[in-house]
Amino acid sequence: SQWERFHRLFVCWPSMDDAKPRATRTRKLLLLLLRPCLAALFCLTSHACVVLVPAAVAAAALAVVFYPLSYHYEGTAAAARSAVVASNASAADSDVFWFVHISDLHISEHHNHEKFRDFVRDVLPVISPSFVIVTGDIVNSQNNGGDLFRVKQHESEWKEYAGILKSTPALFWNASNLLESNRWLDLPGNHDLYGVQSWYSENNYFRKYSAFGKAIDPKKAFIEFVHTTPRGKYRVIALQSNEFPVSQTKYFGIMLGPQVRALKEALRHSDEYLHTILVSHYCTNFIMDSQWRSFMQDIDTDPLPFTMFLCGHLHMRSTRLRKQQGYIEMELDSFATAGSFRVVAFDHSIFGVRDSTLQAGWPLVVIVSPKSNAIIADTEPISQMRHSSDIRALVFSPTPVRVVTASIDGKHVCSLHPSAVVPHLFSCPWDASEYATGDHGTPVFSTRDINNEYLSGATW
Repeated sequence: SQWERFHRLFVCWPSMDDAKPRATRTRKLLLLLLRPCLAALFCLTSHACVVLVPAAVAAAALAVVFYPLSYHYEGTAAAARSAVVASNASAADSDVFWFVHISDLHISEHHNHEKFRDFVRDVLPVISPSFVIVTGDIVNSQNNGGDLFRVKQHESEWKEYAGILKSTPALFWNASNLLESNRWLDLPGNHDLYGVQSWYSENNYFRKYSAFGKAIDPKKAFIEFVHTTPRGKYRVIALQSNEFPVSQTKYFGIMLGPQVRALKEALRHSDEYLHTILVSHYCTNFIMDSQWRSFMQDIDTDPLPFTMFLCGHLHMRSTRLRKQQGYIEMELDSFATAGSFRVVAFDHSIFGVRDSTLQAGWPLVVIVSPKSNAIIADTEPISQMRHSSDIRALVFSPTPVRVVTASIDGKHVCSLHPSAVVPHLFSCPWDASEYATGDHGTPVFSTRDINNEYLSGATW
């Protein structure tokens, strides 16, 4: 119909997202002015001319006046997420960031805890994350032998934990140490509160020694942390899912009615953020109360816009794609027993994940483009991946990496080059249309150090 043709000319083409990243302000402005001009030409031969010509002129004027506000993604997160993903390495690489997730440290006065000290001293500086999330069970709180029925808070374990954080410089955060960096986000698990009668009990050492303990308001259902990038804001919501008093038999978390209602209200403001990440010690099926179960069931019919749910507790590595609800739930194995840690990276609103262990060695590669179809959340602008012109990956290694190559389906695709803006980010051009149909393997990367020696290959 004529109205559909007008809509295509005036609204849909040319799209601002089709402008090249390096296009000048003048060129973009010309694109905006071209739309009403095309519409006016169309109107001259249609009955809608009387109405549409003034509308086109008005729209052109508004484009000139409001252009400075319209292109810089200062509106809703949905508008920002619709941008073309990862156009090339010279585009807004500064939007890329990553964080680390660890869980279940179980620091004990009866066991060697050097593993955690080695992690913060040797591994974290190599990865240099924007922040770290610790999803509980920081200490063990058990007597020698692990007797579940003889538990109490050992202040010595908490002093050890705080001492390691305070003695470890956080130069990559421009902070004197990890404990006081405001980027170490730790929340309590059941072991951290065993034998604690209330939040203000004298033996609540989490409140006294943890990095986040003093920031927690026990009357609130959660605490929020916001990370800001040039493109927009990312929000972390840490759930308070422990009920006092905490005994050794309490293996489940709880979210009561008022807490659930507060969480639902907070999630309704998710459009103010590019992504919202929920974190808890307990995974969703280990949080009790009928209101919580109703909340999870309601997501089936009324999805709330959060991207992922990170948890620990069960000492298992499990990734559950909540397809119907539209988010990804990822449980992490125990750091104490498996040395597990996770790196989550966001690149232009698309995320990549890599789980690793202390024993795995280097390099650690996190693929951010192309996206694996195994973990896709509804909040990602995944439809834009067809416009992606680059393969992009983060490569972490204590040894400087000189060469990174990528292959797909056993065929060499390209050699990646380091970003001039973001450390660890490598990219190379590719033709995404060649892989638009059919199933294809995840890219496999091979790396060489400055001595031209091969480092291990890596894939997600």
